[in-house]
Amino acid sequence: MPRDWPVPETERAAIRTALGREMFTAQYGRAPTDARELSGLLARASRQQSTAVAGYDLTFTPVKSVSALWAVAPPQVAQAIERAHFQAVEQCLTWLEQNAAYTRLGRGAVRQVQTCGLIAAAFTHRDSRAGDPNLHTHVAVSNKVQVADTAAAGADAGRWLALDGRPLHNSPSPPPSGTTPGWKLCYATRSGWSSPNAPASRANEPSGRSSGSMRGCSRPGPPAG
Repeated sequence: MPRDWPVPETERAAIRTALGREMFTAQYGRAPTDARELSGLLARASRQQSTAVAGYDLTFTPVKSVSALWAVAPPQVAQAIERAHFQAVEQCLTWLEQNAAYTRLGRGAVRQVQTCGLIAAAFTHRDSRAGDPNLHTHVAVSNKVQVADTAAAGADAGRWLALDGRPLHNSPSPPPSGTTPGWKLCYATRSGWSSPNAPASRANEPSGRSSGSMRGCSRPGPPAG
């Protein structure tokens, strides 16, 4: 019989019960007195284990074309690109604070409540691990958040609790903020650059760059560090 052959449900249940009895006996020094004790142990053993974390690392980077342009542009244009990049990072963090910064309260952490925002530190890097131009910002987000003063929080308002990481992990990238990305605004208002009417895969790239310039600033290697 193949190793991945499906095991009938009745056999799976029998195996689960037998292992559960062995685990109960090993833990408590006696056999379970009834099915309730056994099912309780099996439920606890089957529960997904959670791992506490100190924080989260968010990485914000524009498309490769922007980094290539930033690396070879005159100082005035390069500075405008940096300002636009920082503006875009700020926009994303604001969106995350409004839509993904929650904590949980109550028995079994069943209530998701709003927080006062995120505690974070930003570090900007200017190249990839391969040495290519790669303007990007790491944002270290603390796992501790303060419960906002809302009706849902009640007496728990002001407490410092763990950040609920699930909304953060499930947030779309980029956030659907409904606004033009910061670097696009910068090109339009400060540098005179624009984004071409291109397919979706190139919609965020500035116009006027050549494929040769892209190849010259790209080498296979590890991701941004």
